[in-house]
Amino acid sequence: MIKKIHFIALFLFMTNSYSQEYRFNQYTTDDGISQNFIYTINQDMNGYLWVGTGEGLCKFDGKNFATFTTADGLSEDVITCTFESKDGTEWFGHNEGGITNLIDGNFYQVKGDNSIISKINGFGETSDAFFFISQTQGLYQIV
Repeated sequence: MIKKIHFIALFLFMTNSYSQEYRFNQYTTDDGISQNFIYTINQDMNGYLWVGTGEGLCKFDGKNFATFTTADGLSEDVITCTFESKDGTEWFGHNEGGITNLIDGNFYQVKGDNSIISKINGFGETSDAFFFISQTQGLYQIV
């Protein structure tokens, strides 16, 4: 009888256990993002998401999207990659080789070489240098 009770209790416990469930939210142009085709996404140290599209850069605060374009100081509207350096500076690579950084809320154009910037990355804990990859012009280091 005790074995039967243990079996029933174990069976009831097993039926009440659940695997982890995921909830998905989909954001589109209807929600304020500038374009549905996304090239890159990065979360900064303040929790904002930076979303690179073919029609500008979007900053998502968890509820709303703010869109930035060349009218706001970006080198180009097509954002191909994003990176946050150790000092909190946001860097954005562009489709035609431009690089833009964001310092204290202002965009600054840094470089252009007529080649798609495909990756920006930092290396090392003590170095302030980081690299970006140009699709046809090789590897660059910013110091």
